[in-house]
Amino acid sequence: MGEQVIGCSGHTWEFYYSLFERNSLDNAGMKIIQTIHYGTNYQNTFWNGKQMVYGDGDGKIFASFTSDIDVIGHELTHGVQQFETNLEYKDESGALNESLADGFGIMIKQKVLNQDAGTSDWLIGENVLNWR
Repeated sequence: MGEQVIGCSGHTWEFYYSLFERNSLDNAGMKIIQTIHYGTNYQNTFWNGKQMVYGDGDGKIFASFTSDIDVIGHELTHGVQQFETNLEYKDESGALNESLADGFGIMIKQKVLNQDAGTSDWLIGENVLNWR
């Protein structure tokens, strides 16, 4: 699982570098630190301002939060936004923050899978939520 997270975060780094010439989240070569297996059955993932944190889910409603490249791209985009925007994470600006992270998360997935807007399924977290 650790290799999967490293690969997905690498795809996110490559997305921002190849399209925007951005050197990591802060555009100054910041190391991307990630904690996996956070807590016990922790049902979320988050950017805490310094690193990524991934829960394993409860196995009933949520699977591991490292299961989808778009989720990892979404969360790492919060890191990019921290360094590039003045969006306070509450109310309308918090909603805008989430919306931008969703958009970039799905674009990262599309780039890795070589999809365009017409071939993408547009599902974020498809493998995280046990909906099938």
